[in-house]
Amino acid sequence: MQRTPSAALALGVALLVLLPARGSSVLPLSLVELCERATTIQRVRVLSAEAEQGERLERPALVTRLRFEVLDVLAGEERAELVVFGGRLGEEAAGLSGQPVLVEGQELLLFLHNQETQSPYLGLWQGVYRLRPKGTYREGRALLDVTRAGELAFVRDNEPALEVEVFLDEVRRLLAELEARGEAEAGS
Repeated sequence: MQRTPSAALALGVALLVLLPARGSSVLPLSLVELCERATTIQRVRVLSAEAEQGERLERPALVTRLRFEVLDVLAGEERAELVVFGGRLGEEAAGLSGQPVLVEGQELLLFLHNQETQSPYLGLWQGVYRLRPKGTYREGRALLDVTRAGELAFVRDNEPALEVEVFLDEVRRLLAELEARGEAEAGS
């Protein structure tokens, strides 16, 4: 069977169209959705991030054991240690696309879940906020504001980043609203 160049071109175009759609399996989450779905929300400082041969989802894997100083628990139960898929051990490296790599010394706000998946972060990168003296960041992008609906606005053109305490107060406000809504629904 002889393949024509046009058939090969059509196959190539089809793959280019289909692959990006298939790879984008993480749906965007608002801050409200993160607050609703997280089983634990905590402010932490990374004490250590050590790669090791271990197990993830009952399979042998390269993992990173993260140890935290828990600075504040906004919701759920404190988790001072996490084991996540991936890391670098000698010449061997593995990672999960979209999962942030945490390093010693970082201060973070983590939105965690208890589901048996490769990553404990809710929505992968969406569940990890870096708290720096000059502002709050997600995936390297500085936050400017959080709308009343919990949507995030990111900094453009050298605008100042959202201050850490303002961001944390907004998360606390959303959690209080969700709790009040839950109590009202339970009472009716």
